[in-house]
Amino acid sequence: IASTRRRGGARNGAQRFGRDVARTATIDDATLLSRVAPVVAAPADGCRLERLAVGNTNQLYALATNDAKYLVRVFGENAALAFDRRRENDVFAELSERGLAPPLIGLFEGGRVEGWLDGRPATADECRDDAATEVAAALGRLHAEGPVSPGRPWAITTAETWLVNARARRRNFLDETSDYARRVRAIDLDAIAAVLDDLRAALPPEGALRFCHNDLSNTNVHLRDDGGVSLIDFEYGGPNYRGFDLSTHLSHWAGGAVDGRYDDAAWPDAAARRRFVDSYCAAAGADASEIEREIAQTLPLAHAVWGLWAVCSLPDQERAPFSHIEYAERRLGACLRRSGDATRSRAADATETRADDALDGLLNAAIAALGAAVAATT
Repeated sequence: IASTRRRGGARNGAQRFGRDVARTATIDDATLLSRVAPVVAAPADGCRLERLAVGNTNQLYALATNDAKYLVRVFGENAALAFDRRRENDVFAELSERGLAPPLIGLFEGGRVEGWLDGRPATADECRDDAATEVAAALGRLHAEGPVSPGRPWAITTAETWLVNARARRRNFLDETSDYARRVRAIDLDAIAAVLDDLRAALPPEGALRFCHNDLSNTNVHLRDDGGVSLIDFEYGGPNYRGFDLSTHLSHWAGGAVDGRYDDAAWPDAAARRRFVDSYCAAAGADASEIEREIAQTLPLAHAVWGLWAVCSLPDQERAPFSHIEYAERRLGACLRRSGDATRSRAADATETRADDALDGLLNAAIAALGAAVAATT
């Protein structure tokens, strides 16, 4: 498992989604037992199910037999997010074979059975403090050892798809007069589209891609009872910029994965980022300065992707404990602010490159002149 010691689909065009587009999986226990018992080679009456948690789309269960325990994942649906579950299962199987994901026990109609990991999800504070270097090392190994397949960057393809679908979801609120509907309509998706245009032009070519988790929130970091750290939930995994993975995870140090209340002011400072990056680079065999630059370049994209995810997933009215509208406002606001920082960073890099080129030119001219002078005196 991608662990150490100590949280896209293709374009599908505009569409008008029905209400509450995110549907968590629902299935009665008897039906589920009839599907999963053959996967674990146990009689249904010898299996015990315990419902664990409702994710954003999936329902999770603990499955116990007389001699083993498993995680059962029942897939949900969200028309606006366009999950490709067949591809997800294929990716998970390859990661499992490489020891980068929990064991794949088997598939059933509507879900998957995985090996059980004793432990619990990490909090944002734990990812920022106690588990930071270990998470960085696990992520570095994933990028170094994960499967790489050709294709466009997941973040770019996903942002394009979710932007179309976010516009469609927002249209559901055009005729409503509630404060909630007004907040939805106030989201400036045109400005986000402009940022995405700039990012597409500025980000590195596809050859720089790695296999990435793409959704490494603190809730997708599993603190095992044996003291280890594992990365879990690879439903968005695919080829992408490694900086996106790092900036996504670091942004979750600022909260929001549980309640939607991301705090951009809590983005980690330079010293905290460097400690994380150094641990990552030791595992990935990467250059720290280059990784810092990639984080700065992709941070606006990470905010855009997860802000658009929140818009696509908006319920009809605000719900607790997770506020999708709050998350959308805060993430997309951070995208607009950080895109200016990234533009200034790219301009500074270009200025530094031009200065280096000019200095090289002067040095070469001086060396040539010195050579000519030496030649003239001999």
